[in-house]
Amino acid sequence: YAFAESEQCSASMVLAYPGHVIHTNPQRELLHALVLYISSPDTLAADQIEVSFRIAGRLTSFFDLGTAADDNCPYQFDLAAHAPPHRIEKDQPLTPSVRFFGAARALPALQKIIDQNENDPIWQERRFGSEFTPAGKLTVLKHLMTYWAAEPPQRHMARRDINATIEVTHSFRVISQLVTHIDAGHAAEQDADAAKKRAAIDLVAADDIDYSTEVWNIANMSAAGFGATLSGSQGTWIKIGDLCALKPQNGELWWVGMIRRLHTDADKKVCVGIELLAKRPASVWLRVLGKGADRISNWETSSGSFSYDYLPVILLPDEHNAYLHATLLMESGRFVADAIYQMMMGEKSRELKFTKLLAEGEDFE
Repeated sequence: YAFAESEQCSASMVLAYPGHVIHTNPQRELLHALVLYISSPDTLAADQIEVSFRIAGRLTSFFDLGTAADDNCPYQFDLAAHAPPHRIEKDQPLTPSVRFFGAARALPALQKIIDQNENDPIWQERRFGSEFTPAGKLTVLKHLMTYWAAEPPQRHMARRDINATIEVTHSFRVISQLVTHIDAGHAAEQDADAAKKRAAIDLVAADDIDYSTEVWNIANMSAAGFGATLSGSQGTWIKIGDLCALKPQNGELWWVGMIRRLHTDADKKVCVGIELLAKRPASVWLRVLGKGADRISNWETSSGSFSYDYLPVILLPDEHNAYLHATLLMESGRFVADAIYQMMMGEKSRELKFTKLLAEGEDFE
C-alpha cells in the first residue's frame, strides 16, 4: 500500500480479480483487512469470520483512512512498522508513516441491513452468502455494529490471577439437564408427558442424557468470566460461541458460560476465554399458546379438543440476578417471532411473547 501511495494510485478503481463485478482500489483493500482486524475476529467462530469478511468487503466505501485523527478514525497503524493497528494513543509521537482509520461511517448502512432483517421476516439477506442462516448473519451484523462504533467495547473489569479448577461440559441439551429446574406444577408435568408420548415431542429437560465433564485449570478471572488453560486432549469439542456448563471447585450449582476466545500461547498451551452468562440459570418449560390472535385454546370451539406443545428453555437472569429482564436460551430452530407462550412456573406462571432473536449458536438461539 505504501508503494501505491507513493505512485499516487491508491484510490484508482479497478476490477481486481477475474469475474469480479465490484470495483475496488488499494486503499479499500487495505481498509478491508484493517477493519476486519479491529472487529474482534478472535471472538467469532470460523463461519462468522467469513460472514464478517463479506460484510466488510461490501461496505469498504464507507471506511475512512487519513493522515490525521478525527471522530471517524479512532484507530491508527504505522506503514513503516511491523505492528498491528490499535486505538489512538494520546501524546504518542507521530511519524509521517502513521495512518488513521475507522468504520464509523458504515454504521447507518449496517443498521439499515439489521432493521431490514429484523422487521421483515420474509426478507432473506442474500448478499453475504446463502450458506449462512438469516439468524447467523444477524448475529454477525450486530457484532460488527458494536466493534465498528467510534467507542467500541473495552474491558473495564479488573482481572486477577488465580490457581483453581472448574468442571466443564457442553451442549444445550446437557446444560438443560444440569441447571436448576423450576417446578412446572403437577398438572403441567402430566400434560407434557402425555404430549411427549402423543407427538414424540423432544422434551430436553426430562430426558436422561449421557454426558462427560472435564476439569480445567483456571488461570485468571474477573466478574465477567474466566481464563483457562487446557492440557492433553482436553477441549477437543471447543469452538468459539459454544455454550458450556461450569461448576466451580467445591460448588453445588452449575453456571452457564460461553466460549469467547481461543488461542495457543508461545508455550503451546491452549488458552480459553469464557464469558460467564449466569450463575443462577434455570431450566423451565414454555407451553405453546399460539401466535398473535391465533391461540390454540381458540381451536376447542371448532375441533372439540386441543392439545399443547411444550418447549424447554434455559432462563438467564439479568445483571442483578433477577428474572424480570431475563434472557432465554432454546434449541436452534425453535424461535418463532410473535409466538405466545406460557412459562410454567407453578403458581407464578406467566404469559410471554417472543419479539426478537438476539443471537444464534451452533445448537442454541
